Amino acid sequence: MRPFTEQSQIYLALENSECEDYITEKFWNNGLSKNIVPIVYGTTRKDYEKVAPPNSFIHVSDFKNMTDLADYIKYLDQNDTAYNEYFEWKKYGFVEHYNRYQLHSAKDFLCGIAKKLMQVDDLVLRSGKPHWKFWMLKIGAASCHHRKSIWSS
Repeated sequence: MRPFTEQSQIYLALENSECEDYITEKFWNNGLSKNIVPIVYGTTRKDYEKVAPPNSFIHVSDFKNMTDLADYIKYLDQNDTAYNEYFEWKKYGFVEHYNRYQLHSAKDFLCGIAKKLMQVDDLVLRSGKPHWKFWMLKIGAASCHHRKSIWSS
């Protein structure tokens, strides 16, 4: 696979299934951590909006068909103002990307998370804790829908 360059403006972060609460690592690693707008498909727009910076991605479900999506990409290519709106969120924060080679140990990873949590002013805590067994059983079960085409139901 060829490396990304500054000339890349979009990245297709597409999954072959629509799974509730699953967002591909490609969204973070190849999209938001670089100056590239990710075009996403997998889970719903609502699930992306729960965790992604505002107005930071394009969801294929926003378009009736591939032609409309292609026309929008062409529009962004010709309109720097519209394209740059996808990076407004960077004025308020950033996405930190870790790859497996940067993580020397679980201790380093957990310490990094703890440091980040201590820096958060308005941390929203949810009651209860997720049960990993329930989450793992959800994946691949009724929470995933395999489709023949992005625009088919």
